[in-house]
Amino acid sequence: DYLCLEDKEHFLLEWLKYHKVNKTLSHLFLKELNRQIIESEALNILIKDLRLIKQYGDISLLQKSVKSYSYTLDTVKNIKTDEFELIFTENAKNHIKFSDFPLTIKNACGTEMVGSKRLNRWFIKHKIPLIKRELWPVIYATNGKLIYVAKSSFSSGLNANKITLSVVK
Repeated sequence: DYLCLEDKEHFLLEWLKYHKVNKTLSHLFLKELNRQIIESEALNILIKDLRLIKQYGDISLLQKSVKSYSYTLDTVKNIKTDEFELIFTENAKNHIKFSDFPLTIKNACGTEMVGSKRLNRWFIKHKIPLIKRELWPVIYATNGKLIYVAKSSFSSGLNANKITLSVVK
């Protein structure tokens, strides 16, 4: 646990070096970074080409730019990508129609409306870390309407890597 460390500033220096942050890190910078980590509930600081994120008690380094993806599916077929796996089965609980095709599957931006709320509020309510939010799959119908937000329950929390759908007429 970060708060239990004796020399937090030295740890930050070594941790950032380990992650190849090629920036001269002054003692004052490390001291201020340490202060913000300790005092802030949530944090998003740019350090060179990375973002230092503190969220839900975890600290991580993410790339400055968000990886974006978009796939178009013209017909019913299972696909597996680096970001998710989509499987069509007859007994899935989530149904879509043939008239929804072609489907567009892409990462959520958080501003999508789910009912009367923005998807970003759902992410916050379920304590989904930013690193997962940025890759979270959403599915749009041919008319551009959001028809599905991926979510699956796992004992370790919510995960969107496996999507199961069934198609109805």
